[in-house]
Amino acid sequence: ETHGSYDTSIYYKIEGGGKLTCRIETPIPKEMLVPILSVLNESSLYHTWIPSWKKPMSLGIQESHQLVHDRRGHQIIQILTNVPWPMATREVLMDVTAVDDIDETGCIIAKMQTLGGKDDNAVHLLPDGFEVPSLTKGTERVDFDGSIL
Repeated sequence: ETHGSYDTSIYYKIEGGGKLTCRIETPIPKEMLVPILSVLNESSLYHTWIPSWKKPMSLGIQESHQLVHDRRGHQIIQILTNVPWPMATREVLMDVTAVDDIDETGCIIAKMQTLGGKDDNAVHLLPDGFEVPSLTKGTERVDFDGSIL
């Protein structure tokens, strides 16, 4: 699918077990890159600006927490999302690593990987003593992998 004046493309497929894989590609205007990345870096504030609804159904970010910010370009983020009944609240726990080479090559790369998911085979460089939090009762952890280039 292609939408809008920025030629956004959305690719999706439904895999076995009801897993939805989605890829969104869109160019970001150069003057918007730093403001967008600045907002995305403030992960503990996602619940204050990402659209969410309480009526007619509960849908959207309930809470967002930055669990770790141990070095430049590295965070562990926990996001709880409300979804319509009868589904349980969803939690995503992401290990986010970013590389900033904007001054030399004009590029920024951010890689987001699920941490502690069912299919978590990735190598994570976690701080000493960090333990993956246990799930809150009535919550289901979901996988989320993404990247920005």
